[in-house]
Amino acid sequence: MCAKLPSGYQRDLQLLKFPLFRGIDLALATLDILPSAITALEFRSAAIRLDPGIHAAEEANRLVVAEGIPFREAYRRVAAKLRK
Repeated sequence: MCAKLPSGYQRDLQLLKFPLFRGIDLALATLDILPSAITALEFRSAAIRLDPGIHAAEEANRLVVAEGIPFREAYRRVAAKLRK
């Protein structure tokens, strides 16, 4: 795509027009069915399992603040604890 809009006739901009409008049409069609899909969703909490490492960065940040160590070292400690 052009860095700056040229003056006059530019074929490149015409070639981008169809894919752009097709993408917009597809996005709008998706948004039309989204409310029905959301209301039909059911979550089974018993089937949802979170990986224990999901909060690893948060735990490492706590160590950084509490102990004043570099983040890399804190993250290594957290990773070692999760591997056990």
